[in-house]
This record gives sequence, C-alpha cells and structure tokens, in this order.
Amino acid sequence: MSVKIASVILCGIASCILAVPALASHWEAGQHAFEARNFATALKEWQAGADAGEIDSLYELGVMFREGQGTPRDAAKGFELNRRAAEAGYWLALSAMQTYYHEGIGVAADDVEATRWVRRTADQADSSAMRKYAWALQTGAGVKVDKVAAVDWYERSFLYDDFTTASVMMVSESDWGKYPFTRNGYDNALEKGELPKIDLAVRFREILKLADAGDREAQFEAGMMYFISRGAERNA
Repeated sequence: MSVKIASVILCGIASCILAVPALASHWEAGQHAFEARNFATALKEWQAGADAGEIDSLYELGVMFREGQGTPRDAAKGFELNRRAAEAGYWLALSAMQTYYHEGIGVAADDVEATRWVRRTADQADSSAMRKYAWALQTGAGVKVDKVAAVDWYERSFLYDDFTTASVMMVSESDWGKYPFTRNGYDNALEKGELPKIDLAVRFREILKLADAGDREAQFEAGMMYFISRGAERNA
C-alpha cells in the first residue's frame, strides 16, 4: 500500500471518529434526569456509573440513598457509598465524610473520625476544611487541644483563600459550630486572648526557610505572604 493511499484511509477513519458524538457519561445523564426531578432515572444512571467506576456517580448515588430520592432512605448505605468515593479522593465525598461522622448520619457519631476526615480534606488545600481543623485544634473537637497549631492552620487557610479569590472568602456557617471564617473573626479571637498571638515576621522566615529547602507547599505559602503582605513586605 502506498503512503498516499494509507494517508487517505487514515484521514477517512479520523473523519468517521470525529463525526461520532461523544458519549455522555452516566453521571451527566443522571444529572440531567435529577434536574428534571426524574429521580428513578437518575438513580439508575448513577448506579450504572458507579458500577462502571465513575467516582462522581458513586458519590451522587450515596446522596440519593442518604436523602431517599428515587429509593427508600438508607443512610447507612449512603454513608458506605460516600466512604468509597472519599477513599478514592473525590473532594465532595471527602468533605461530606466530616458531616456523616459529626452528625451521625448512617454511622455512629464520632468526632475523632470527623476530625480525621477534616484533616484529610484540609490536606487537599481546602481552606474551609483548614479552618474546621483549626477550630477542632482550638476547642479539642476530636483531637487534643493545640492552639499554637490552630493558629498555624488559620493562617494557612487565609493564604489559600486569597489565592482563590484575591480577598477573604465568605463562607456560610458550618455544622461544626461558630468558628472564625474571616480574618476579622480570627483577629478578634487573637485580641480576646482565645488564641495565642504570633509574630508574623518570624512565621514568614520559618516558611521561607522551608521554601528555600525545596518544600513546594512552603514555596506557595511564602509567595502568598509576599503577595498579600502578611509577615513580609508586599512583593507581587
């Protein structure tokens, strides 16, 4: 076969492939059905997606069992499905694990487990989870009180907020209780002596030292401290 003929055949195959519309995932089909309030179809699609290894479908299926949408309510099954999605690293499922354990939905309430999942979510650069973990350290919710560590987690959370929004992120109240969501609330806690005050310049130098040693997370944090002028002179 000549190179010219082979090229024509390959182009024809490519054209046929491009002409075939991309197949929608079970998650997408389930989402369309759910938005139309066709819960039975959504459940069917997300079950098929979960069976096919779609982690987002697995998570949504867990929500439907938890809420009893398109199926009798089964909070325990909802928890188990969500746990599987969380173990696979799906961020919505990771966040939901905190609530399952904190409120005892489908599983015995356990603040130690709730806080363990909060920490896992915080380690994924979720600034809201960072503040939840800081609050847990501040108050001893499922973990030993460590207010120095709590301050560090609060400080880190604001850096990730600013990276995302270029300003302090406003977040709705958490079922964990009232903890400082904004820098103003955090600063008030410092002023009231509820948390130990820190020397931001010293903290910046410690982070910069880690950054210079190649710590990528510290490099990000040092860069943000320069950017927002927190413990360092602004250097955008």
